[in-house]
Amino acid sequence: MAGHNKRLALLTAIDLGRWAQQAPRLILGEILASSQLGQLLMDDLRYVPQERLEVLVVDAKHQIIDRQIVFQGTLDSCPVHPREIFRVAVLAGGSAIVIAHNHPSGVAEPSANDLRFMRRLAHCGELMGIPLLDGFVIGLTTYFSLRETGQLPVAQGVNESEPLKTD
Repeated sequence: MAGHNKRLALLTAIDLGRWAQQAPRLILGEILASSQLGQLLMDDLRYVPQERLEVLVVDAKHQIIDRQIVFQGTLDSCPVHPREIFRVAVLAGGSAIVIAHNHPSGVAEPSANDLRFMRRLAHCGELMGIPLLDGFVIGLTTYFSLRETGQLPVAQGVNESEPLKTD
């Protein structure tokens, strides 16, 4: 019986670990600096084995009012569409968004596709009145913030018909 209880406890711990890895941490109502948010997102996303894209929706005071996983992909890419991201923001009554995705490779440098995707999101947000405040790429030991590096894209010259993905 003791062996059965130990096995059950181990399986429960494994399941809890999987659940913790799947569920985004709730940080609703908080106002976080970019560096604080980057660290929190890194803690949550760095060990996720597939690319995952999350959207954080903020109100007019930049308080986080919603956080959702909107896409989950493979080891090296994640098919995404702005429509799904902005649906979350509209349904939550958000004023702006922050997005984050991880690189399971552990490298936090954004790819050309990542930057193209951010430009398209910035353009869509501009049209909808729901601006993109920041975009994070999460690696194993560090994160990359478009805002912190001064690379938050300006939505100009975006080709809306091309298929998008992160990688």
